[in-house]
Amino acid sequence: MIVAWLLGCLVAWLFGRLVNPFLGCLV
Repeated sequence: MIVAWLLGCLVAWLFGRLVNPFLGCLV
C-alpha cells in the first residue's frame, strides 16, 4: 500500500540521514 511505502520511505530517510545526510528515500 502507498501508506506503508511512505512510512517505510520515511524511516529509511531518517536512518539514512543519521548514516549519510546525502541519502534520502533511495536508501
